[in-house]
Amino acid sequence: VVRVTTKDSQGNPVGNTAFTLKRNLSVNRANASTTVTAGALIVTDAWGNTQSNFSSTTALIYGVTGADGTTTLALKQDNTTGLKTELTAMLDTDNNVKSMLPVVFTVITSPDTPKAKFWGHMAETMTGAGGL
Repeated sequence: VVRVTTKDSQGNPVGNTAFTLKRNLSVNRANASTTVTAGALIVTDAWGNTQSNFSSTTALIYGVTGADGTTTLALKQDNTTGLKTELTAMLDTDNNVKSMLPVVFTVITSPDTPKAKFWGHMAETMTGAGGL
């Protein structure tokens, strides 16, 4: 889940603010880009609207914060191989006002080590049937 928050220059929340969300290419741990299919994101906004194939770096998702200046977006990457995707949220009225966030989706088939090709959460040890 990603939370988008809009604030004025004094840090006070600004409600009902339009924004856009864009993405970069999905990359593995070596920063090599991957296929569109593996990197496709599914984004669901706070109202239940779903963008099911957010895969292009030219695509935009439009959103509006609530009265409290926040909204949430649920993200999934169902075909991931263990990838990182940088998201950028920008004010709809001024794309120079933006915030970037790298989002990492891990897989159980890759260890959590910088030496791995993909991001993962594979256990470091396993116990076999014979107790080894």
